[in-house]
Amino acid sequence: MKILKGLLGLVILLVLVFVVLSFLGPKDYEVERSKEINASAAEVYNQVVNFKNWESWSAWREMDPTATYTIVGEDGKVGTKQIWKGPESGEGSLTILEALPNEIVSHKLLFTKPQEAEARTKFTIESIDSTHSKLTWGMTGDNDGMMARAFGMIFSMDKMIGKDFERGLFKLDSVLVSKNEEPEVQ
Repeated sequence: MKILKGLLGLVILLVLVFVVLSFLGPKDYEVERSKEINASAAEVYNQVVNFKNWESWSAWREMDPTATYTIVGEDGKVGTKQIWKGPESGEGSLTILEALPNEIVSHKLLFTKPQEAEARTKFTIESIDSTHSKLTWGMTGDNDGMMARAFGMIFSMDKMIGKDFERGLFKLDSVLVSKNEEPEVQ
């Protein structure tokens, strides 16, 4: 009987902790990483606005190489959607909301499986000089509901996906450096 009372007390304590965390947890989140890229603003923009280019630098494609990707619409234009489905990455879509040449590309990110979630992503490009740019990759979203807020209190989105942003930015820089080192075919 003492063991049952102890277990019941533990369950009640865990429920109370969960409720407190769900009220104290963050209502939203923001993740952002920046990197100086060894390429012009136009070259960087071309990489981030065209979904077909993501294959060479996206950290998520590297983590889930068997995922399938479908581009719906004219790649690089507002309204174009990339839909993915994979065993590791789940299912979802990324739709271009804004595309200001050599400056900004923003998206609506929608996860449908394994759970539904929505976020906004944004690439901001700043020209440093004719061969260098600063690229900032950001994502914002809401922690809707008690579970999401409690989860947000325990697990930081910044820590969870920040390293993926860093990996993607590093790979994008490497792709552009390699591309710029290739001799021109005449």
